[in-house]
Amino acid sequence: MKKNILKISAFFWVLIIVFPSCESDEVSVNPDNESIQESAMTESAVNDVVGLVNSGTSLKSMSATACGDFVFDQTTNSLTISFPQSGCTGEDGVSRSGVIHAQFTGTWQEVGSTVVVTFDGYKRDGIELSGTLTMSFTATGTLPAFTVTSANMSLSFEDGSTITWTGSTTYTYNGLNTPLDLADDYFEIDGATSGTTKEGKSFAQVATGLQTSTSCKWFVSGNLKITITDGDKTGVYDLTFKEPCGTVDGTYNGIPFTLNLDE
Repeated sequence: MKKNILKISAFFWVLIIVFPSCESDEVSVNPDNESIQESAMTESAVNDVVGLVNSGTSLKSMSATACGDFVFDQTTNSLTISFPQSGCTGEDGVSRSGVIHAQFTGTWQEVGSTVVVTFDGYKRDGIELSGTLTMSFTATGTLPAFTVTSANMSLSFEDGSTITWTGSTTYTYNGLNTPLDLADDYFEIDGATSGTTKEGKSFAQVATGLQTSTSCKWFVSGNLKITITDGDKTGVYDLTFKEPCGTVDGTYNGIPFTLNLDE
C-alpha cells in the first residue's frame, strides 16, 4: 500500500440548530452552541473513521489511536480495526470501542479503487456509528482526492435518540509539497448531505471549501449552508469558518450573528 493520507481532523455532516425566536417585528438569532458542538464533534467521528482507514492502508496504526488493533489481510484485501469492547482512550483523548471493517477493491490510492467501510458496535465517546461508508479514489498526483458516499448512516446516543443521513462528499488532500511536515497538511471538503436531526427536523446542507487543520477539531475556513425544516418553518443558516479555531461568522435568513464553538 502507498503512504496513507493524513487523518482527517474534523468534519461533520449534520448540525442541530434551533430556530431563532421572534418577538414582534424583531428577529433574534440564537444559535444553539451546545447542539452545534455536539453534532460537530459527533460527526468528526465519521471523519475519524475515514482517517483510521487511510492510516491502515500503510499497515501502521496512528499514534493517536495506539490502543486499537490494526490488522490488514492481504489475502482478502481487507482491514479490521478493533478496539476493546470496554473501550480504550487514545493519545487524542477519544474513547473508542468496537470494530471497523474495511473491504478494499484494488490498491488504495489508485484512481478507481474503492473501500467499503462497515461497523460492528463501533462507538466513539459512547456514540455508536452504523451504516455504510464507501470511499472512492478519484485523483492522484499533486492533489489526491477521494469521494465518500454515506448510505443509511446513523448516530445512536445513550438516551436512545438518533441522527440519520445520506450524502456524498469529496476530500481533496493538500500539503504534499512538504511531505515531512504533516502539520501543514489539510483536506478541503466539498459536498452535500441530508437527513433528520435528533429532534426529527429535516435538514439539507452543502459544504464548500471547508478546510481542516491538524490543530483544530472544527474548521479554519470554508462555508457550510444548512437548511432546516421543522413543520411549516424553514430556516437557512449560512456559516463561514475562520481562525482562530472554533470561530464562525454566520447568517440566519440573512440576519448576521457570530459564535465560538469552543464556548
